[in-house]
Amino acid sequence: MNSLTDIQQLSSNDLETLIQKEEAGSFQILDVRTPQEHHYLGYIPQAILMPLHTLPERQGELDRNKTTVLVCEHGVRSMDASLYLWHLGFRNLANLTHGMAAWTGIRVHSS
Repeated sequence: MNSLTDIQQLSSNDLETLIQKEEAGSFQILDVRTPQEHHYLGYIPQAILMPLHTLPERQGELDRNKTTVLVCEHGVRSMDASLYLWHLGFRNLANLTHGMAAWTGIRVHSS
């Protein structure tokens, strides 16, 4: 098993299809951006905000049995988070390629 090849890369369209087709609760979307990015740049409604720097102390809040889709602004921090989680034993991981910058689905902006 190799962490880099085991982490699936999802396009914006792939994630939209997953959201539309999957049963509720079968996967989790983890947004590893800062609260400021989440607030001002918008977010995917189903996403859990867990900034990258908080992952070591908060990773216990994640369900290891669900597929975890990681998201950031451009796909770099989310890939770092994916690798970190893989090394902690998470095996069902996917990274949103190009991140929220390429996201074409529903995006909520905080008021």
